[in-house]
Amino acid sequence: MRRNHAPPPSPTGVIDSGTTAVIPSTMGNVSKKSHSFDPDLYAELAATAQTLGVSESAALALAAEAWLRKQRGLAAVAEWEAENGAFTEAELAEADRILDSIGVPPE
Repeated sequence: MRRNHAPPPSPTGVIDSGTTAVIPSTMGNVSKKSHSFDPDLYAELAATAQTLGVSESAALALAAEAWLRKQRGLAAVAEWEAENGAFTEAELAEADRILDSIGVPPE
């Protein structure tokens, strides 16, 4: 299945951010932030976190880690393409095949 190789759209859901505090926790120091979310987005996050038995903070941290990992990957691809030219259709198809074989779902 063909993946979208274009840069991702701007993040949605987060409306604003507030103050920062460093809080000691069992995970080491954490940075406590205040963010505003679309109510439906946050309700889905909270319900999914509860179903999976993780805190809402843990779910948000995991989502942020995944988003940042994706951004780093997209930046690496853009850098490679800037130096070497765009990937060919055959190279993109091979990348899709490899991603499919290791269970990475298409977007």
